[in-house]
Amino acid sequence: MDLSSILSKGIPEKVASFLISYFDGDMEKVYFVLSSLKKDVVIIKLKFSFSIYLGIALMFINTKSKTIELVKSYVSQSLEISKINIESPWKEIIKNVSDNLKNLQIDPDLSKRAEYIFSSDSKFTQTLIKLVTENKQYLDIKRFLYTYAPLILSDPNAIIRFSMESIDIFSFYRFLKDSNLPIPEHLKFIEENTLSSISISDIAIQPVLSPIDGTPISSLKIGDEITVKVLDTDEISRCFLKGDGIINAKITSIKPLENERNLIT
Repeated sequence: MDLSSILSKGIPEKVASFLISYFDGDMEKVYFVLSSLKKDVVIIKLKFSFSIYLGIALMFINTKSKTIELVKSYVSQSLEISKINIESPWKEIIKNVSDNLKNLQIDPDLSKRAEYIFSSDSKFTQTLIKLVTENKQYLDIKRFLYTYAPLILSDPNAIIRFSMESIDIFSFYRFLKDSNLPIPEHLKFIEENTLSSISISDIAIQPVLSPIDGTPISSLKIGDEITVKVLDTDEISRCFLKGDGIINAKITSIKPLENERNLIT
């Protein structure tokens, strides 16, 4: 894997260059970090049939921003669409439909209408987001979809099937760019391509004594560099460690909490 292949995955150039530099050109470590990126986008792959129609809907839920970033839907009266396996990877589903629009007899107007229905019902979207972001059990999500989806489709006899898949935000961003789709506000930080706004991995740390020449933590500000000890011991954290686990880190955000505490990242 070289820089161009990393960029092709949607990874910002500054992030890719930083990783290559940090690991002294060890592409095996760079690849390991990228393959371990948090999968913050959950895709609900829904297959439905109601009245005389059949369809597939893909709902992309950003668990960080707690929003539905995109709904792609395909509706038809042809039984051919029922042959598409929603257990397949999401990209394969989209390609399968795109390559067979005529054979599947996709109705563009009904498809747009379905996208609107699945994204505009606030109770449906908010409850689904809550279930996904709180990591509820598969059966909880299934019970909700099987109960509520027929209501918004206005057919109590509607048949619902679904599966789930998770991807990292960079893969999702790359898909949007390649498809010439609008970039959601929550993903525009990737276009800014600034390291201070991009999280590669969340690693628990603890400031060591007197992080900045005895400066109290309450007096720190964004941009300050502090000395910290890495607490996490998982493989991805160890990958970033050098020496005794004491590293210098730059503060990118300070969020006030209760009881005069602060969340510093």
